[in-house]
Amino acid sequence: MSTRIVSSAYRAFLLTILLFGVALPKARAQDAVHQEALRPAVAVVSVWTNPEAAPFAEPLASALLRELAAAGFRAEAHAGALDASVSDSDLAERLSASAKVRWTAVARCQIDGRRLVWRASVYDALDGALIGSDSQGAFPGLSALPLLDQSAAAAARDAWKQKARVIPGLPLEYRLRFSSVDEGARISFGTGEGAREAGVIEGGTLLAPFTAFRAEEPVVVSIEKEGYWPKVQVFRPGGPDEALELPPLMPRAGRMVSLGISTTRLLGAQGEYRHFLSDDALFLRAADSLWLQYTFTPGSIPVLHNELRLGAGAYLFLPRDSKFRIAASTGFSGILTLAFPKNLDDKLYFDATFDAFSLAFEWHTPESWMFFLEQRYPYSLGLDAGLLPRGWVQSDGPPMILSAGVMKRW
Repeated sequence: MSTRIVSSAYRAFLLTILLFGVALPKARAQDAVHQEALRPAVAVVSVWTNPEAAPFAEPLASALLRELAAAGFRAEAHAGALDASVSDSDLAERLSASAKVRWTAVARCQIDGRRLVWRASVYDALDGALIGSDSQGAFPGLSALPLLDQSAAAAARDAWKQKARVIPGLPLEYRLRFSSVDEGARISFGTGEGAREAGVIEGGTLLAPFTAFRAEEPVVVSIEKEGYWPKVQVFRPGGPDEALELPPLMPRAGRMVSLGISTTRLLGAQGEYRHFLSDDALFLRAADSLWLQYTFTPGSIPVLHNELRLGAGAYLFLPRDSKFRIAASTGFSGILTLAFPKNLDDKLYFDATFDAFSLAFEWHTPESWMFFLEQRYPYSLGLDAGLLPRGWVQSDGPPMILSAGVMKRW
């Protein structure tokens, strides 16, 4: 007996699950059909709970009709008997179903003792949300009429602000619009082989073909352009009037040239050329620095230096299209020194150094410019033909040369 009871209960449970599984998609389908059948208009109705309030309900409804139309809605007056004993939200639901409109406005008035109380409400039938309202009270006379107009204007103003709101879970009824500074960039929905092409940026914008995305759900967008690093961006569309701003793409770098200055070589300048073995990753570098060493004091000797650096480097850690990047490099350099006084027997000197390690902090822009701050740690080889002894170049302080400048990439 107990086995039959358990078996019957199990079959009943399975039947309930089956009916629920069938009914839920059916209900959702009915909701979708109902939403698609709604006209983009607002129906305005007036209700009152006692006869003394009727002369004020009609002016409030007229004011709502006028203010909603002025705000930009397609407003319609609704004439018909409605049950004033139900709530405004229930009235709005019934009115939307009968008039087949998306928005409904209820102008309700009642006499509470010797005081007139009213409320202007605007509802969105897609989810039953109250998107605009205002309520006040006054003595039931002619002085209340301007206050009725104020309430109608406030409710209409709030409703217009919420007109293009995104309702979670509902299909978007508009085409997505993108804005970008990358003219000619190709836009796709999704990534990889399953991506669907949306179009090309022309004139800074793209109105993509209609795609049935759902509100507040993530939309994956791929941006590609020849000579630039591709980018993937995720959006949650906020409304038909909002252009989704695409981030600027970062150009690929095959070569770079720079101009800068060093803290210990202020009377001069340095230039550099980089050739990339792999775009924005591994590079060879050649740099030249020319500076004058002079203290501008009596008896000081002007000395001219020229340093040629050769080396290799690589970018560390961060993605290749990052704005902030870190580059490490190493190499050798030769320094030619010319002393000007005529009474010196040796006027020309040559030193060689090894850049044990150099680290550069860089800020890249989508306009192909880059700003850098580099610190070097050169070690002198102590050649007999030179002026520098063997050891770190700056033995009286930190063995570091700090440089800064700007670089152009292409």
